[in-house]
Amino acid sequence: MIIDTKTIDYFKYKRFFTFGCSFTKYRWPTWADILHEELNNVEHYYNMARQASGNQMISNRIVETDLKYKFNETDLVMVMWSTFCREDRWVRDRKWINTGGVWNQTEYIDSEFIEKYAHPIGYVIRDMALISLGNTYLDHSKCDVIAMSS
Repeated sequence: MIIDTKTIDYFKYKRFFTFGCSFTKYRWPTWADILHEELNNVEHYYNMARQASGNQMISNRIVETDLKYKFNETDLVMVMWSTFCREDRWVRDRKWINTGGVWNQTEYIDSEFIEKYAHPIGYVIRDMALISLGNTYLDHSKCDVIAMSS
């Protein structure tokens, strides 16, 4: 359930899950790490974020994590949705490739792909749907949720 941050009871949480991109997990402490330090009752902290992640990977990680850990009433889940126009791919060697913005990367997308398939409006449509689906999924789970946008 998406909660009102003004009335949150931070003492009830036993597990703290965070999702996002480099704003959530990076080489130095992020908002997620700082908040974890303030949550004194939390027994387990799971930062499922990854640098350069887009909303496709974030939404997939939310579902995968729920299936593995079974979100419950004593869980706090916080999501910082990423910026639009990012390409996330699950590839053959069983890993995610996250390169950040489609127009700023050289990992696996060439200029032909960008010319033929990449359009800002298409990314907005995709990412708004992913965010809506992810928030709706979490709203129907048993945990408390705080969702933000970067």
